[in-house]
Amino acid sequence: TLQDAFFNWNLCEGEGIRFGQFKTGHGRQWNVSYANQQFIDRSVVTDYFNLNRQGGIAYFGNIGDFGRHSIGLFN
Repeated sequence: TLQDAFFNWNLCEGEGIRFGQFKTGHGRQWNVSYANQQFIDRSVVTDYFNLNRQGGIAYFGNIGDFGRHSIGLFN
């Protein structure tokens, strides 16, 4: 089953637009692999509050060396 299908359009270094179906970026437990989790298991409530993969469009970029930001519209 195909889970992710998206295109990235890089506007400039560190900024771009992504559209298609992909992980939405909400919820640290969903976006971090099991090897990098702070706790052994994922929380039971993760499945209830997480958006999982969604179809839509998102803008993303860097805030210098401080971090990243993103905003998106999903169905």
